Amino acid sequence: MDGLEPLLEWIRQHPHWAGFALFLIALTESLAAVGLFVPGAALMFGAGTLIAGGHMSLGSSIAWAIAGAVLGDSLSYWLGSHYGARLAGRWPFSRYPRLLVRSERFFERHGGKSVLLGRFVGPIRPVIPAVAGMAGMPRGRFLLVNVLSALVWAPAYLLPGAVFAASLSLAAEVAARLLALLAAAALAGWLGVLAFSALHSGLRRTALARYLGQRRGLWLGLAAVLICVPLLTLAAYTWQLRQPLPPRLLTPAEWAGQVLPSLPERRLALVDEKDRFAFYWAAEEQRLAARLVAAGWLPGRKFDLHGMLRWLSPNPQPEVLPPLPRWHRAQLPRHVFVRPVAGMEHQRWVMELWRSPVRVDGLGPVWQGRLVREHLRPGWPLSWQEADTVEPWPLLENVKGLRLGDEQPIPRLWFAPPPSL
Repeated sequence: MDGLEPLLEWIRQHPHWAGFALFLIALTESLAAVGLFVPGAALMFGAGTLIAGGHMSLGSSIAWAIAGAVLGDSLSYWLGSHYGARLAGRWPFSRYPRLLVRSERFFERHGGKSVLLGRFVGPIRPVIPAVAGMAGMPRGRFLLVNVLSALVWAPAYLLPGAVFAASLSLAAEVAARLLALLAAAALAGWLGVLAFSALHSGLRRTALARYLGQRRGLWLGLAAVLICVPLLTLAAYTWQLRQPLPPRLLTPAEWAGQVLPSLPERRLALVDEKDRFAFYWAAEEQRLAARLVAAGWLPGRKFDLHGMLRWLSPNPQPEVLPPLPRWHRAQLPRHVFVRPVAGMEHQRWVMELWRSPVRVDGLGPVWQGRLVREHLRPGWPLSWQEADTVEPWPLLENVKGLRLGDEQPIPRLWFAPPPSL
């Protein structure tokens, strides 16, 4: 890793280039002629440590790595398809003929699934796609397996480095639980591979397997439909939820009359959530946050990689355990605040605030608030929580400068109607 430190340091200094750098790493690591000399596993592990350090986001890093891996394997497949057997006489295969022979035997033994398995098999990893092209594997089938393998490969190579770096700052008992979980995941993956191999060998001898083998386009199309239709449906629904509502400016008189246009009473999420918003608060963002902090509320920890690992703690602390993410209109809350329940271990209040498109002239934007009381339950391997909705008034009465709906001249906060209305 010492030889890779200059590259990783450059990425730290230029985070706006981090995604493209990761794309190039995955691309070159997958190229038939270049990947033999690129320490791809070490580079991906190092990139994972940058994710834990906050220099790269986990989601975008995985997406860049998937794109680079798919393109690299596709180029390798084209090389094998274009040059065929002549590829064996070109460098570097002419210098390392045994590597090409091993890759061909691996492909003969495992067929099309060798594109998936080969991503995790040492030196033959960048050569397998070229061998698939030389063997005349259909383009559509190769592309499907290529994409599926990249979806598995990218997180499998990035997450170990990210988890390792994040675990360095955690307590020993958390690290021990993490190690046990990783060992269990590795064992489950190994048993899954054995079960798949046994099932595949048994199915190959059935009449159904012979029927599907003669109609590969049928099951490939079916697999594509089963993958693409749910993803497209999810994307369309998310896009619909994210469509912004039209902005609306209220006069103080309208706000005082509890006019709340276009504001839903409940959260709108991908999963049908039933909880109502507890209150609507008109205030400028900085003033709102300052008032809550002055009243004893603490900004909630982010639910990032460090935060997720804190749920492994056998003794969850209300102040440091990040609240689980919740969505409204496919958006996370702009602000999350927590406050321990006095005298009650492992209990806390959690407040989530979403900014609405409505604004009150002279007061600020209207915030939609959710308020729950969480009971944190220590468990193995993860802690878990139970949440109860609560009345907001007792928790907000000590917020300095807050004017409520029954006060004059202009209220800042309205409580949501009770569920019976």
